[in-house]
Amino acid sequence: MTVAALRAREWLPAGAVPRGIIAGTAWGLIMGLGLPLMTFMTCGVICVSDVALTTAVSVVAGIAIIGPLAAFRHSSALRGN
Repeated sequence: MTVAALRAREWLPAGAVPRGIIAGTAWGLIMGLGLPLMTFMTCGVICVSDVALTTAVSVVAGIAIIGPLAAFRHSSALRGN
């Protein structure tokens, strides 16, 4: 989905790619920091390498999956129709 978004730059609105990257990064940071927090609450200990790896993978996945969804949202969703 991300490759299709980057190839179709001529028909994309001006802020579509930055909006997708910001949305994907935000989702990835929330998920990447939330999952180790659940582990800490369960086990009582947290591993720094686990947090780093989980956050990195979540940010990449967020940009690849959530990003295009945010970039290609319908304009009717913005108007509330």
